[in-house]
Amino acid sequence: MDEKLQRRKKLKKNKRKRLLKYVTLLVVAVSILFVFIFVMASAISAGVFNIKHIEVIGNEVVDSETIIETSGINEGESIFWVDLNKAHYNIEELINVEKLEITKVMPDKIVIKVKEAPAICAVNYDGKINYINREGLLVERSEYLRKTDIPIVTGFTDITIDKIGHPVTFNPDWKFDTVMEILKTFQNDGNLAKISEVGITENNTYRIITKNNVVMTVADLDNFKSSYDYINTVFAENKSNLDINLTTGGNKPILKPR
Repeated sequence: MDEKLQRRKKLKKNKRKRLLKYVTLLVVAVSILFVFIFVMASAISAGVFNIKHIEVIGNEVVDSETIIETSGINEGESIFWVDLNKAHYNIEELINVEKLEITKVMPDKIVIKVKEAPAICAVNYDGKINYINREGLLVERSEYLRKTDIPIVTGFTDITIDKIGHPVTFNPDWKFDTVMEILKTFQNDGNLAKISEVGITENNTYRIITKNNVVMTVADLDNFKSSYDYINTVFAENKSNLDINLTTGGNKPILKPR
């Protein structure tokens, strides 16, 4: 009987110890929580978590200032109040991106990583430079030509331009398809930066102007492809200030000085 009583007393004592331990841990946890809240509140009041740095990484066409302004994120505001989803939406309204990441770097920095859908050409329309990618989508608008390694498309007067990320429509569309195939060929071969202009003419031909002021005229896409070896010699020999009529065939170009 005494043994049972001692066992019960021991169990009660152990139970009180466990309870005391749990209460002690709870008090410590609550104390730490209150200290954390106090420290955080003091830090927020002191502006420790106010944004001081906004970094843009990976942009090539659109400048960093434009991206930051469009995001709606402002230096000086609390990093806790930044709506990353809204900033993401705002940026995608400005440019067509392949990838976009916006992250908070505690305590006071925002990092915006973008991978732009690269433009293959631009068209001057409605008082703005409109950048177009390989898929024919509008990727950016600006007041001036930001990159000189992107050719201008000329000769089209019937153009429909919607918002960023939507197709740009040229009429007649089949002629723009030909222009786009010419541009893609140059881009694939690393020659796009050597071209300043590709467009259609009043004579229903296609005009290609190089940075060295060489104007080459082709009749259609087949004519362009059959003349492409000769066009490559124009680049290789760094020819300049010439009018080259290739409509008679790639082996019989007609050259005139400009």
